[in-house]
Amino acid sequence: MILGLAVLTAMSCNEKPEVNYEGLFPEEYHKVVYFKESGKDEFDVFTNAICVKDFTICKAGSDPALAADCRLDVMTQERLDSLYSIPEATAYKLLPESTYTISETSFPFASGETWKTGRVTFHPKAMVDVFADKPDSLVYALPLEVVALDETTVVNPGKNVIFYRISSLSELVLSFTAQSQSLLVSDDIAYFDVAAKLENVDVIPMDLTCKVVYSADAEELLAQYNDTSAVDYALIPKEALLMPEKLLTYVEGESVVTDNVEVGIVKSAVDKAYSYFLPLELSECSDSDIVLGNGQTVLVELALDQILLTADMFSSTHGQAVRPDTYKGHDGNLTSTDNCGQKNNDFANLLDGKRTTFWSSWRQYVGEPSARTWPTDDPSVTTPPGYWFDVDLGKEMRKFYISYSTTKNQYELDNSCPRGIFIDVNGGEYTEWTTVARLLDDVDGLPLELDKDFVSEVYVADKSFTKLRFRVDKAKYDVKDGKVRVATPGCFQANQDLWFNNPSASRATYNMAYFSISEFGLYGI
Repeated sequence: MILGLAVLTAMSCNEKPEVNYEGLFPEEYHKVVYFKESGKDEFDVFTNAICVKDFTICKAGSDPALAADCRLDVMTQERLDSLYSIPEATAYKLLPESTYTISETSFPFASGETWKTGRVTFHPKAMVDVFADKPDSLVYALPLEVVALDETTVVNPGKNVIFYRISSLSELVLSFTAQSQSLLVSDDIAYFDVAAKLENVDVIPMDLTCKVVYSADAEELLAQYNDTSAVDYALIPKEALLMPEKLLTYVEGESVVTDNVEVGIVKSAVDKAYSYFLPLELSECSDSDIVLGNGQTVLVELALDQILLTADMFSSTHGQAVRPDTYKGHDGNLTSTDNCGQKNNDFANLLDGKRTTFWSSWRQYVGEPSARTWPTDDPSVTTPPGYWFDVDLGKEMRKFYISYSTTKNQYELDNSCPRGIFIDVNGGEYTEWTTVARLLDDVDGLPLELDKDFVSEVYVADKSFTKLRFRVDKAKYDVKDGKVRVATPGCFQANQDLWFNNPSASRATYNMAYFSISEFGLYGI
């Protein structure tokens, strides 16, 4: 019987059968009623939002011209326990009648009618007292059943119940997705998104719009923030903002519960490079009962000053030194020029605006192993691993970002592109080298190709510093066993084995991180 009912009820409520089933089924199959949305419907109820559930009762069968009559019943507690509580080992309890209203319970179908709709309206304010002392193990439910009222109407036993289960009762809250964010304003106008989300909701329960505005309590919020965070931020001027006309919009029934608007900052409307506090809040919501979460604190980093760098500010123990008797054009000292005309260790190459000139950390020694300084696993060796250069700024700063470019020279590519960088600081309030940033190619997008630019995010040191170290511990191709094969005629002897800082004659395995970059920039305050 159930199989026959399944065939008859598989059609949509609005569809009419194209086949005449007269004579194919027993008389009792001519009229079948059922819920279109049968089964369990688990959802949250919010004390400050309307909660309605629409349902549809369908009539199907072999003869749609026949009239039918049925009603809607609320399942008794005894039946609820028998069918659900005991089998599922769950303490279900019927919602009290005061907490809901059913639009209608009688559903007569005239000849030709195939569907009718109804609505259950849940009253969240009436649920507050009901849920106040509810044990955690108790689950409130409202199971509705379709019941036939005449002997010739059959109820499909597989689609005869809608089981409304209340997951929780809480307030509907709209709040910003992030309480803070940083923005580097380097263009004339910088834009950033401000997003807000309906919390703890999978499906939007109501149409809602809301505005993002500049907080009316801006001065007070600034004072609180500076005091709590022990900082001295300035309040970004209201005239520096391009506030959105677009409203945050949420549509009932949709599953996208987050929306965003775009805020602009006009760089010329602020005094100088500084860290600014921008208090925003939600306002003018279309539903006054909605609970608005805490405002968003946007920390805006305006364009940091470009630090004027000169070659004499740079230093390194990792400039190139090579054997004069092996490579023509080399004089064997730290100002050597190879036969391609490149002064590899000249720091001016980092500042001349040319991609064809570069600084290289390449060191190749021919002396005794004791003269080779590549760090080992020996705990007594305190020099941090990697090749580096240092920049002595001559002034203190805390916030900064760096930029660099890979070289255009093909023979420098194989081992020169950094893919692992430490940014260390010292001096000022620091008494030793301290790492403030770690960059990796697969995380931070370090370029591994020729003639590419990289700009880091803004970093903030815990204290002020006066020296910065650019330290590379991984290159595009790390050298193993202290050995690399160079096979580029013209600049170097083809297929010449080069020994890089091998700390012992046994050729123990060491990762080398020879690197080369063409331009370097530093921005900070």
